[in-house]
Amino acid sequence: MDGIRALVLSGGGGRGAFHAGVYKYLMESGKQGLDSSHATAWDPQVVVGTSIGAVNGAAIAQGMPADELVGVWESLEEKDIQG
Repeated sequence: MDGIRALVLSGGGGRGAFHAGVYKYLMESGKQGLDSSHATAWDPQVVVGTSIGAVNGAAIAQGMPADELVGVWESLEEKDIQG
């Protein structure tokens, strides 16, 4: 029996950009150096998160493509995050 694929995203502001990059990698197909069961796109069935992880998780759960989530993070500047 296969398990449920869960993506668990931590809190901590700066980790949000890291989450996006990891999610982009997980969604790639044809990953090198992995067995065939892990080389394809890894689409989670459950997404949970705390703080910034919940923000990214909501975007992922609503179907935001990984490239778009990375683009959101790449477009941010320090003034967008800190008051």
